[in-house]
Amino acid sequence: PDFLPALENTQLVSDMCNVELDFGQSHLPKYPTPNNMDADEYLAQLCEEGFRRLYPHPTAEARERLKYELEVIRHTQFANYFLVVWDIIDFVRKNNIVYGVRGSAAASVALYTLGITEVEPLEYRLVFERFLNMERKEMPDIDLDFQDDRRDEVLHYVINRYGNDKVAQIITFGTMGAKAALRDVGRALGMGYGDVDRIAKMVPLKARTLDDALRVSPELKAAYDQEPAVNKLVDNAQGLEGIVHHVSTHAAGVLIADEPLTDTVPLQRPAKGDENSPVLMTQYSMEPVAHLGLLKMDFLGLTNLTILDRAVKLIKENHGVDIDLQTLDLDDKSTYELLSSGDTNDLFQLESAGMQRYIKALKPSNLGDIAAMIALYRPGPMENIETFIDAKHGRKPISFPHPSLEELLKETYGVIVYQDQVLLILQQFAGYSLGAADIVRKAMGKKIASLMAEERVNFVNGATAKGYDENVAGEIFDLIEPFAGYAFNKAHSVSYGLISYWTAYFKNHYPVEYMAAVLNSRLDNPEKTLASMNECFRLKIPILLPNINRSEEYFCIDHETSDQRSDGPEEEALSGPGLRIGLAAIKSVGESAVRPLVADRKKNGQYKSIDDFSRRTGATGLNRRTLESLAKAGAFDSLSPRGAVIQALDQITATAQREARTRDSGQSSMFDGNEAISESAGMSGITLDAPDASDQEKAAWERELLGMTLSHNPLIALAAMNIDGVFTSLDRMTEDPSGQPINVLGFISSIIERNTREGKRFFIVNLEVMGGILEVMVWPDTLLRTTEVWQDGRLVMITGRLRTRGDQTSLSCDSAIEFDPENPFMPPPAPISPRNGYSGNGNGNGSRIAKNNKSDGKKTTDNNISEKKAQMTSSYNTSEEPQKVVRLAVTESADPSHDAHLLREVIGVLLEYPGRDRVNLDIRTGERLVRMDLPVVSTSYSEGLHSRLEELLGSDTVSVHQELDLGMDTLEESPPSTMALESTSEQKPKPTPLVTDLPFTEDSLMKPEESQVTVPPNIGVSATVGTGDTKDEPPF
Repeated sequence: PDFLPALENTQLVSDMCNVELDFGQSHLPKYPTPNNMDADEYLAQLCEEGFRRLYPHPTAEARERLKYELEVIRHTQFANYFLVVWDIIDFVRKNNIVYGVRGSAAASVALYTLGITEVEPLEYRLVFERFLNMERKEMPDIDLDFQDDRRDEVLHYVINRYGNDKVAQIITFGTMGAKAALRDVGRALGMGYGDVDRIAKMVPLKARTLDDALRVSPELKAAYDQEPAVNKLVDNAQGLEGIVHHVSTHAAGVLIADEPLTDTVPLQRPAKGDENSPVLMTQYSMEPVAHLGLLKMDFLGLTNLTILDRAVKLIKENHGVDIDLQTLDLDDKSTYELLSSGDTNDLFQLESAGMQRYIKALKPSNLGDIAAMIALYRPGPMENIETFIDAKHGRKPISFPHPSLEELLKETYGVIVYQDQVLLILQQFAGYSLGAADIVRKAMGKKIASLMAEERVNFVNGATAKGYDENVAGEIFDLIEPFAGYAFNKAHSVSYGLISYWTAYFKNHYPVEYMAAVLNSRLDNPEKTLASMNECFRLKIPILLPNINRSEEYFCIDHETSDQRSDGPEEEALSGPGLRIGLAAIKSVGESAVRPLVADRKKNGQYKSIDDFSRRTGATGLNRRTLESLAKAGAFDSLSPRGAVIQALDQITATAQREARTRDSGQSSMFDGNEAISESAGMSGITLDAPDASDQEKAAWERELLGMTLSHNPLIALAAMNIDGVFTSLDRMTEDPSGQPINVLGFISSIIERNTREGKRFFIVNLEVMGGILEVMVWPDTLLRTTEVWQDGRLVMITGRLRTRGDQTSLSCDSAIEFDPENPFMPPPAPISPRNGYSGNGNGNGSRIAKNNKSDGKKTTDNNISEKKAQMTSSYNTSEEPQKVVRLAVTESADPSHDAHLLREVIGVLLEYPGRDRVNLDIRTGERLVRMDLPVVSTSYSEGLHSRLEELLGSDTVSVHQELDLGMDTLEESPPSTMALESTSEQKPKPTPLVTDLPFTEDSLMKPEESQVTVPPNIGVSATVGTGDTKDEPPF
């Protein structure tokens, strides 16, 4: 080599380097105890003080539990950790910051006596070893939730207390996804934005990689195969997928150390922080940080805690009542009645449609019931919900795996719900220590076969040593093994159940204050804001237009409700206080722009006119666009007609800017303070003589800026038109037992786009009708035919079938057209059965069948259905003998995923026997029997088919009838059985509401005049029987 000395020096430097990372040492922060007292002694002193306060008449069990926990803490050397958390919570309590504790920490009596947790562990039989034990090698987690608008206060306290060089947030690495890789590569290749955007939009939302996208998106696959430029783009993009694209700050992770963090971990400035921020960020992610022995804590901002804090303050302001969450009565009967009604929209952990259904069936009577439902409502445990509910109400006998386990499982009616129960079973049945049992529980969750075989032997040996039969011991182990994988942390369930109860209490006793807090927490999410506004209408709480003289920056309680909307001439105005929309809640209006307006009004009195407003407002942040949004939303309606204000916007903006410049220069006008002159339009040059906007224009503006119409509901005028066969009111719609479609007229309020597993688009449309919002499901086949119809704010006529489960109603769209009131074009009215039809009335909910359709006795069938049926049957070589009708009897269960799984199996069997015989389903749903035709599924009846179907559905569930020219003659008169689906199939369905590939969709599956029971919306994609409640748990 040319430079040998350089190489030798390089080697010398390398030899001198010696870095060893110590993974076996912890770096816990040291709490500054009084007089340098030993941390364990100070912790014991604090716990004893709290114990005397919380346990005035302590039991021997409670005292022994605290003594044991303190001994474990001393042995594991975590006293400083507990003291640091106590110090943080002490600050939080003194500053009235609402907080909660997640995870297993609530199982500790020591933390309870320190005031860190609110749940009494012994009352709920929480296992301390699930949190901390002698055998545990890793640090326990004390995860803290704070109201999200004050989380930064806590973080800055910790930094100031322990030093900014010893506290940091944890980094996360964002990797490049499929669409981002395509866009970045497209830019590098110099491709046009439109060309790249076209390809990126072909990637389905659910596709994790470009390989997935190519597999499930035929459109993308075709472009890849046929266009060389796209082929090159995709191939290069695949090389970038998964690489780190950017860094950000972990939502909750915070490090606290006993020495400068730079001694242990590299640091950097936060990705979005300024150079003066005291908050640093690690360059190691979560797992490496934990291996280095650093104390990692979770400081999570929780919106629901912010809601509770705001509700407490509003109640104090409006009722003069001080509410302390920690002392709130947990046995309030009316609160449990609210939960039992299923009206749990906007309640923590309980607002999904499925949870509403189950909580209504459960009818919780205590906090333990709420906690159990939170634990059960997840994939896996969900299959035990019905058993749990039926056992609670005595409809099913409580059974235990073994009599000795009755004491452990009686609180959950024989169902293993919690991880704590798994630990106690291992302890009681096989003699494990609770610490060792927790290690076994974790191993079970990882499902390592060799470990499980070894532990099975240990369990059986331990059980036999305690006198149990070897076979029984093996059966018990086989029972608890799957439960250990998905059983839930009981302490976490109880802690979150407590927050759920608090939210229910406030919604029950102080609905106006609670809903105001909810709405103000959701302003950044228009969909949720709209849903909460509709919940207010359901609760008879008026939602009021923004008003420059009455609105705050955000939603506020207003007792002046004379300007509320009425949804019909016969409907009385809602009484009581309403919620006034805040000025900053208007789309495109920022808080910084309206805060000075509200402050000026509070200081100097209400604005008397548009001229007065223009002269008093500052121009900073209040541009023409902001003024236009305020005007169109109705904020100036109390000062001048809306149309006139909008026409004068240029003058208002100019006047505001001129007045602001004058004030800034220190000059004043000779007319300042002269009210008479200030009311004159001539002095400012603002003229307000333009005509007012039409009701339709106002409605369109409000829908755009507020999410719904509040000053005028155009559906009222439509209702007066008395259109035959058309529904315009939510409360008039009923689920027609005959399954016939109905016509619904309404305004599109919002459109949510989703993708099926195959990458096909479907829409969830919120349709505004009189009385609220109707959810409309537009499945892929229908969407292809109606794509141009779906635009926000458009008045549409939709034909489809209603589906109702509990209080949840949705419409499955078959067809849709834009509706013009001036030149109405009516589709053929849906044939409504006389017993369910409504005569036309002033509310516009008539459903009389149009005269021009009454004489047509034929069934109206979608051309698409005919085409698909022809496609599926054209290849069958069948004889011309009269067709048969195969009728199958099934009973709808409470588990849609089970129903969908079974239906998929049935259809699969039917398709194995190709032929021309029709198929009917007799579905028993509740107390009603619904007959549903499957027009695209034809089969060939035989004894083999009969046997295969009865294997799936049970005996006496299959009958066959002869179809003649105009009717059907029964071949055999065996009445359909209503055997429950749960008991008919030996194979347990997976706990997911997804169905795999079959070649047709919901649009082609049912005839329009048939069933009310929603068949899987795209059975070849992913859906369930009865997908009416796809609100926040869509079947994909």
